[in-house]
Amino acid sequence: MKPTDLYAAEESDEDVEIEDEIDQANRNYDFEYDELKDAENVSELGGEIDKEEERRIQQELLFFLQGVGSIKKVNDYDVYVKHAQCEHSLTDIYRRLKNESNIYPIVKLTLGEWRFLQNDLIPLLIFHK
Repeated sequence: MKPTDLYAAEESDEDVEIEDEIDQANRNYDFEYDELKDAENVSELGGEIDKEEERRIQQELLFFLQGVGSIKKVNDYDVYVKHAQCEHSLTDIYRRLKNESNIYPIVKLTLGEWRFLQNDLIPLLIFHK
């Protein structure tokens, strides 16, 4: 028996139907998301974002981060205390990350610069299981 060359196989009607179903499912889940949809002022060629838009996004992120929590002294120990709007703030941060442009990821860059993971998210997970 001769082994079948998978790359030389012809495409059957069943294969076409499966590809059509996958394409339909992708359209239902918006996998063809326009990456520039979330930042109106991004230049398609250079991937630059104007300073006013960047400052606006950073102000929104700062507002969301302040809602997550902070470190407080309790009985001479540093304890991370989550704020009342913690879940809503984390949801807003997640939404911004999910819809961010891959061309100029200002949200990821800003969260990294502000050390959100080290300063807020990890302590939140440690102190509030």
